[in-house]
Amino acid sequence: MARHDAWLWQGAMDEEMAAHQERQTWELVHASVDANVAGSRWAYDYKTNSDGEVNRYRAIFCLQGFTQHMGVDYDEVYAPCPAKATVRAVLTVVANQDLEAHALDVKNAHLNARMDKALYMKQLKGYEQGGDEVVCKSNLAIYGGKQAGNLWSSELHTTMTEVGAARSNADPNLYLWHHPTNGLIIILVHVDDTLTAAKTTEGVKAGKAVISGKYKVRDLGELKEFLGMRIERNRAQRTLFLSSPGHTQALLLKFNMKHANHAKVPMFNGTALMRGASDALVDPEPYAELVGSLLYLANTTRPDLAYAAGVMAR
Repeated sequence: MARHDAWLWQGAMDEEMAAHQERQTWELVHASVDANVAGSRWAYDYKTNSDGEVNRYRAIFCLQGFTQHMGVDYDEVYAPCPAKATVRAVLTVVANQDLEAHALDVKNAHLNARMDKALYMKQLKGYEQGGDEVVCKSNLAIYGGKQAGNLWSSELHTTMTEVGAARSNADPNLYLWHHPTNGLIIILVHVDDTLTAAKTTEGVKAGKAVISGKYKVRDLGELKEFLGMRIERNRAQRTLFLSSPGHTQALLLKFNMKHANHAKVPMFNGTALMRGASDALVDPEPYAELVGSLLYLANTTRPDLAYAAGVMAR
């Protein structure tokens, strides 16, 4: 790598491989001739805060799930992501009842689950051991694998139910735990990000201890950011303000709108967009991407955009 920050990416890759070696994620074997050997690759990502500032480099060993065969090396497919309405509802309860709320990030979440199938994958370039015929046989769920999300969800569900927490009927990623001494503890899960809320700090600690007692975590402390949203609370008034400045600024830059003029309303009521062949977009993909991004904002921190985004999506 020739980038100025190549050493940071190299460090992230070495850290990822060290984690796999510590967990014994795979074992090196000679696969049979008829075995399906899935591909593997690196995925690089910046971890940013709600302002869009980079606070961590992350390299992820990923299985190329599209090279898996259903019924051979995977069956169930599921990702543990709560509905946006569930996230808003939980945050509303936190604000209205003046609950204590903290966030946790589970390190290498998928790797905490055991693999349910005989799954073979190629070694990554630069970290090979043995000859070309040596492949990795996975012992744990791998990011990018078709069943990885489902396996992690099942693993965490077992952990939560063992202490008495119950999965909500409204959303399978929301757990309610009636603690014998700390009252109701709410735990919301989004893959590796969790939100824990309770009436007291001791209740929050008890909820976090269920997860941190079994998995390696980053304790992010009092809830100030969650799923890319900045969270500002006025506990005296029992209100909560959500914003996504980083995501919003990134959109403005990407679609050359940084210097656009401000408007009091996103779109005037009654605006009708007409379909016409003469002014059809040559490449509709950027428009579709923009509309999708606006719909995401409308469903998270900018409900005022809902009407305009809905009209644009038709």
